[in-house]
Amino acid sequence: MPQVIFRYDPDLFPYDNRGSSILTLGTQIIPMIAEAVTTEVSPLTCEDIDWIPQAYELGYSAGAVAIELRTFGLPERKAKLKEAAVRALKTKILALPILARKSIDKDAPLIWVQFQDPDGVHV
Repeated sequence: MPQVIFRYDPDLFPYDNRGSSILTLGTQIIPMIAEAVTTEVSPLTCEDIDWIPQAYELGYSAGAVAIELRTFGLPERKAKLKEAAVRALKTKILALPILARKSIDKDAPLIWVQFQDPDGVHV
């Protein structure tokens, strides 16, 4: 089952509605991910993808948010998730109202794709 690990700076989301904001963000990002990784041979729905939010720990050194997409390295998926497709997905995600209001560096890396293959992980 594919996983989307959403790593974020806790200061980016106010504590009083952090959980709500992050869950809302998940409901908006997961359909985009499902569309991006679905192929005729391996279709996915939103229910097939796990949303795993993780706040950065104290002393982190990373961008405000990062998305790690872990999925099986099916040849069709690898062919579909080339650099241009990942950049288009990044543009869609950063345009979401919840993130558009935040000070996120639009030029910083956002999405890392990890293909889980029998011979190991490929990024």
